[in-house]
Amino acid sequence: MAISTNTLDSQRVQVAAPGTSVAASPQPYENTHTLVVYNRGANVVRVAIGTAGGAIAIGGGTEIPASGAITLAIGTSTNRAGGNFDAPGRVLIFDATGGAGDCIVTYLNSIGAS
Repeated sequence: MAISTNTLDSQRVQVAAPGTSVAASPQPYENTHTLVVYNRGANVVRVAIGTAGGAIAIGGGTEIPASGAITLAIGTSTNRAGGNFDAPGRVLIFDATGGAGDCIVTYLNSIGAS
């Protein structure tokens, strides 16, 4: 996994339809310590750690209502439960309910050693 040289990295994640989860790309970096996810769409977005492609079941992830946001303190890779987001079944994924999903994901990164 890579180390970001930026204090902040952002990306837009779009889910075409419910039950078709997608992975964030890139995944959180080794030195990412906090995730901020803003749901800019009209439908609920679910966020989980898993395998992209299928649905995130109710209770299987964090739900973010339309125009809502969450902050997740994940710790840098040396302090993160489960390690990096690069193993099979261990990637940051997004799904939606009721229609397409659209969110902005921001990674807050430590600068220097992870």
